[in-house]
Amino acid sequence: MKLFLQSTHLVLTPLTPIHVGLGEDFEPTNYVIHDNVLHALDLSRVRLAPELGRELLQKANTANLGALHAFLYRHREHFLPAARIHIPVADGVSKKYHESLGNPVQLERDGEKVFNQNCIERTMYCAADGRPYLPGSSVKGALRTAWLEDLHKRGPQTRPASEKDRDALEWEREILGGKFATDPLRLLKIADFMPQCPDIDRKILFACNYKKRPAADAKTQPTGKGPSTRKEAILSGQYRAFASELVVHDTDGASPPGNIPSRQSRLADIARHCNAYHRPRLDKEIKLLRERGYVDKNWLDRLSGLLNVLKDRLDRGGVFLVRLGRYGGAENKTIEDLARIKIMAGKDKDGKPKTPSFRKESTTIWLAADQDKQPSGLLPFGWALVETDPREDCPALQKWCDTERSGRPDMRAVREKASEGRTRILARQAEEEKVEAERREKIQADQQAREEAERELAAMSPEQRFLRDFCRKLAAHPPLKPSDAGASIMGECGDLLALALAWPEAEQKQCADLLAPLMREKNMFLGKREKPFKDALKRLSGQAHG
Repeated sequence: MKLFLQSTHLVLTPLTPIHVGLGEDFEPTNYVIHDNVLHALDLSRVRLAPELGRELLQKANTANLGALHAFLYRHREHFLPAARIHIPVADGVSKKYHESLGNPVQLERDGEKVFNQNCIERTMYCAADGRPYLPGSSVKGALRTAWLEDLHKRGPQTRPASEKDRDALEWEREILGGKFATDPLRLLKIADFMPQCPDIDRKILFACNYKKRPAADAKTQPTGKGPSTRKEAILSGQYRAFASELVVHDTDGASPPGNIPSRQSRLADIARHCNAYHRPRLDKEIKLLRERGYVDKNWLDRLSGLLNVLKDRLDRGGVFLVRLGRYGGAENKTIEDLARIKIMAGKDKDGKPKTPSFRKESTTIWLAADQDKQPSGLLPFGWALVETDPREDCPALQKWCDTERSGRPDMRAVREKASEGRTRILARQAEEEKVEAERREKIQADQQAREEAERELAAMSPEQRFLRDFCRKLAAHPPLKPSDAGASIMGECGDLLALALAWPEAEQKQCADLLAPLMREKNMFLGKREKPFKDALKRLSGQAHG
């Protein structure tokens, strides 16, 4: 049977921070945090002075990562021009970073523990330009889970006891009506959600783990379970920031052959299933966050108000909710009646792992935070709104997004500030390099001059050296006045002229050529010395010979 393609344009707006793990980190030795911005470094592009290059190589060879970490920050102005990615950083993350820089004793005492906490897990990004994107497989996974739940609810209410040990994939194949060739989701293909603007708002923040139920002591503040982690996350409130294409293979209602799924995946139906699955879970999470006071009440009210305004579009399937990436809660990615979530029980007094238990939902929730384990002002991870073939703007969503983005760093401004800083640093470095080059040129010229003088000196006769020394002395002497006719320099000059008359003819002429202009410059033709001096110079120059 010939298949027809039905294509639908999808746009996605993040409702909360989203982190889709890539398995790649910003490591402490390839970034610097300065002015609450992470600057990812490309060390291959760095030009260092020889002494700094040697120090960098030495620290790298000693495998002292903490010292290398601090070295990069201390000499950051040499490295920042090589940064091509600039991401705002939460205050708490920046504080932790700088504390680790200033406390090498702690780094040494704790080994790599403190150092490794500065690793920051990246979200999915485009290799070409570093902008984040959302994989279409994540959205398709959310749609698939929602459809499975709908099929399960319209079928047996619980999995038969005999199926407890059955492979989960085998059960999915059965409920969907077959294996790969007849899996209805095979007919639905979703491209990756690519960024639609030059700058996607993102931030380095904490992912903190909180108890869903209050502690036994009512006065105890909510605290994280285990160490918090640092994540790069796409921020909420970015109106239609990502777009994709969804393609459905339509069998045109004909009786399907063996390699075509018996169930049909109609987008509007799948979108409604997705809302039926995710909306109750979002409402339940909102209720929990209100009760525990983890999230700002005004933010919850704004989100609830937005979803109420969009209710008709949600009911029709023109808009649907999805939960993407890490920290969305295992119960939000499984079929409710069949959920068996493994809960680790820690270790006993002997240090041995306790037997884990299995529950319908997790006992903790992961929330995005600016400070490590802050008690309030938190946000859940992973919620997004997807619109199908939007023909016009959505004012309610636009207004909500504008409010969400208010007051936070603008990525374009961050990038432009970093670019201006790079230009300023490079200009200063160029000026410093110019001054250094001029200094080196002067040193080289002086060295060449000294070497030339030494060669000239070595080639001089004793008479030429004597003449040179006197000429230097005379050049440094101030011009004489009429009253200086008896000055000692006059006697020294007379003695030299007398001696020079006995020199070889070449040295005599050289003496006259060098000394005559200096003597005129210093006004030495005074009084009774004038005639003997001039006569001696004539004889030395050869004018009086014969």
